[in-house]
Amino acid sequence: MIQTQLLKSVFLVVLVLGLGWAGCRKEEQRPQPPPQSAGQVWQAFAALPPGNGASVELATAQSSYRVGEEIRLTVETDTAGQLWLIAVDQQDQPVLVYPNVHQLDNAFSPDQTISLPPDGAAWQFTAQAPAGETLLLAVVTPPGEVIEGLSVESAESLTRLPDLLPFVSRWGAASRVVDVQP
Repeated sequence: MIQTQLLKSVFLVVLVLGLGWAGCRKEEQRPQPPPQSAGQVWQAFAALPPGNGASVELATAQSSYRVGEEIRLTVETDTAGQLWLIAVDQQDQPVLVYPNVHQLDNAFSPDQTISLPPDGAAWQFTAQAPAGETLLLAVVTPPGEVIEGLSVESAESLTRLPDLLPFVSRWGAASRVVDVQP
């Protein structure tokens, strides 16, 4: 009887520890296929290889956001460089989220976790209409290297981003899909 109770107690402790450990693990965020309605820009970005230049991980606080809700994310990389964050919505419209007019400096140190927007930032990244899936793309370029023609002030420059895909092999990239709900 005492052995049975002891075994049940040990089993319960192992079960609780196992569940606690499983809850502490970082959720693996696997690339998701583009929706059937995805346009040319979305498809090109979603098909990007991770790159050979830097290991990049992109994570969001949630997988789903309501229009107007703040999106918070983190980017981790193993090398110094510059971070570029691009969002592509359901209508295949790319938007440069970071750097932006409020935060032009996109340089970072190796092994640094970058939180966007940073605490106390003068800007927010909010979920925007149209509702549906939005692709987030984090690109890391080597220190001092800019994405030629990409301008914080000019939305037109984003339309030529698919032309830059061959360069990603020496850069680093990661993507994440979030669901934007009305």
